[in-house]
Amino acid sequence: SQEVSKRQARLEALDTMLSKFDEKDLHSQQIIQHLEQALASANVEINEKVAELNRKQSELQSFVSRSQELSDRESQVERWTQRQTAMQRETEQLLLQKDQLVNEQRKRIESQQEQIDALISQAAMADGDMSRVDEVMS
Repeated sequence: SQEVSKRQARLEALDTMLSKFDEKDLHSQQIIQHLEQALASANVEINEKVAELNRKQSELQSFVSRSQELSDRESQVERWTQRQTAMQRETEQLLLQKDQLVNEQRKRIESQQEQIDALISQAAMADGDMSRVDEVMS
């Protein structure tokens, strides 16, 4: 009977321990559920942040593309400006050459006109001399 009492006391002690373990197990399960909920919430937040980062990356990519297009256009404008400047210089050079040629031609014409005038004068003198010769001979 004393042994039965000891066993009874042991069983009660084991029951108490089991009940404490059950309480701790329940508490652990509650902690695990809470952590799982926190993890799910964190995953939702992370997915939202990733989506936002992807959107920003896309915007940045678009900006970089537009920036490259502008840079290409600026390069085209620069090349066009350089070509226009070169053509303008060439045009100015050709105009100077044209002016030089016109001046040279004018000088030649003036020189030829002087020669023609001299020949006309000589012819007039010769004609006048011939008239005198004719007068003397008659």
